[in-house]
Amino acid sequence: MKSLAVVFWAGVLGVVVMLVYWAVFGVDWRQILDVQSPWFILLLLCGMIFGVLVPFALMEDSLKGIRKDR
Repeated sequence: MKSLAVVFWAGVLGVVVMLVYWAVFGVDWRQILDVQSPWFILLLLCGMIFGVLVPFALMEDSLKGIRKDR
C-alpha cells in the first residue's frame, strides 16, 4: 500500500511540475489539445492512471479499516 502512495504522490508531483513548466515557458493549448500531440497522450495517460489507481487505493484503505474494526 505504501508503494502505491509513493506512485500516487510522484504522479501528482509530475503533473504539478508539468503545469508549472507550461505556465513559465508558455504553451499553446490548441497544440496540446491536438489529438496527435504527445502532450495530449501524456495527459490522457495521467488521467487514466489517476482514474484507476486513486479509487483503487481509497477502496483498499477502506477495506483495511473494515478489517481492523473487527
